[in-house]
Amino acid sequence: NNALIATGLVHLLVLSGLKVAVFARVVQAALQPVLGRLATWPALALIAVYAMVGGATPAAVRAAAMGGLVIAASRLGRPTHVWTSLALTAAAMLGWHPELAWDVGFQLSFAGTAAIILLTPTFEKRLGFMPKVLREPFAVTCAAQVGTVPMMATDFHLLSPIAPLTNALVIPILPVLISAGLLIGALSV
Repeated sequence: NNALIATGLVHLLVLSGLKVAVFARVVQAALQPVLGRLATWPALALIAVYAMVGGATPAAVRAAAMGGLVIAASRLGRPTHVWTSLALTAAAMLGWHPELAWDVGFQLSFAGTAAIILLTPTFEKRLGFMPKVLREPFAVTCAAQVGTVPMMATDFHLLSPIAPLTNALVIPILPVLISAGLLIGALSV
C-alpha cells in the first residue's frame, strides 16, 4: 500500500472512470455477439453491479453513473455532453446524500474528472513528441494530478513527483489487467 501511495498508483485500488469504461467495453464486446442491440441494457446492469462490488465508493458511483449515461444515450441515439453528465451525476449524488460534499473521495473524483476534461487536450498538444500510446495516458494522469494536488497535499500531505511517469507506464496495460482479473474471478467461482 505504501509503495502504491509513494508512486502515485494508489488510485489503481479504487474503481474509477477508466476502469468502468474498460469494463463496459469488455462486457459489451462479450454480450454483443449473443444479444445484439439488446446488449446495452444488461451491460448497464453489470456496470451497476461492478460499482457495487467495487465498494460503491463515491468514485465508483460517479464512474458508473457517468458511464451508464453515455452508454444509454448512445443506445437511444442521443448526444452526450461530458459536463452535463458530470453535473447531473454530482447533483443526483448530492441530492441522495448531501453529506458527500464533505467526502474527500467524492471531491477527488469530481475534481480529477473535471481536470481531465479541461486539461488533457492541452497536455496532449504539448506532448506531441511522445508516442500516442504513452502521450494520452501521461496527459490524463498529469491533468488528474493537477486537479487533485490541492486535496492530496492538504488532506493526505502527499505529493508524488514520479506519479505521472508511473501512471503513463501502467495505464496502457490496464485493460489487460482488468480483463485478466475478470477472467480469474470468473474461473475462481
